[in-house]
Amino acid sequence: MNREQALAEIRSWISQGIISEADLSRTIAAAPAPERAGWIRHRFTIAEVLYALGGVLVLSGIGVLIAQQWQNLPTIARILVTFGSAVAAYGVGIALLSHPALGKLGQVFAALSGILMPIGVATILYEMDLDIGALNTQVLLASVCLLIFGVSSVVFRRTVFYVFTLLFGTWFYFATALWLVEGNPMFQTGRFIQYLILIAGAAYLALGYYFDLRSMEYAARRLYAIGTLGFLGAAFALGGWFPDQNAFWEFIFPFLAVGFIFLSVPTRSGAFLTLGSLFLMGYIGKITAEYFADTFGWELSLVVAGLLVMATGYVSLRLRRKYLRPGEAA
Repeated sequence: MNREQALAEIRSWISQGIISEADLSRTIAAAPAPERAGWIRHRFTIAEVLYALGGVLVLSGIGVLIAQQWQNLPTIARILVTFGSAVAAYGVGIALLSHPALGKLGQVFAALSGILMPIGVATILYEMDLDIGALNTQVLLASVCLLIFGVSSVVFRRTVFYVFTLLFGTWFYFATALWLVEGNPMFQTGRFIQYLILIAGAAYLALGYYFDLRSMEYAARRLYAIGTLGFLGAAFALGGWFPDQNAFWEFIFPFLAVGFIFLSVPTRSGAFLTLGSLFLMGYIGKITAEYFADTFGWELSLVVAGLLVMATGYVSLRLRRKYLRPGEAA
């Protein structure tokens, strides 16, 4: 049951007198904090903004210290400044997360640890004389960070850990894929990267659908947006540009874009509708420029492209007004 069905059922119960508005208010008041349910939308308070600002200042201070004194610091000091700071921030964050009044501050410290952890682990590997830029080292670095925050997300089930697990997981995916084909000239091309992005976009879409099934709509919409951008962006790039077009991807792309537009109806995803429409408009302009500019002339080609773009915009607007409420657009 999605949110709309649940709300309709509740309205029906109220109209039938099965429950009253007072019962509903008491139930809402007794409900657990929404943070424990996953990624939930909330408004930022002044305290949260100050927490975030303080976190930025802490990061800036550590960054300036590293930049100015790095060459003068011994090995143990370098590790303490980077990895030690990450561990300390992680520990403080874990300690504060369960505190009713300081939970948000705990998330800030957890986020600080997520930013500092790869720097700290990289420092340890650097001091072990490993090449930080090498792909095998990148795989090791990403896997350590992914393990730490992946376990944390399972144990503590907090938004900040989900976000960093997703980031480190994406990093691990790209680093591993590139490492496995390192040295093979067949895969040392931009097209291989585009296919990797296409697969990553599909994974984000699948993850968004998983969160959607669990009624975690705020997370689902963000993942839908990132996944659509990656998937359609990669598919668009795979079509190539004159004179090196790829006929398969140029042929299939409009069907993909239109598919995303129509998927916005059952999923109520503004990202599918908006990004699908924008990519379809870009495709119309690209195809017009490549195939019809010399045939019809630039003037007529621009007119045709403009009319098609207007038609796409009109259909997109109609779908949004008919099926998507403005407040739900991603």
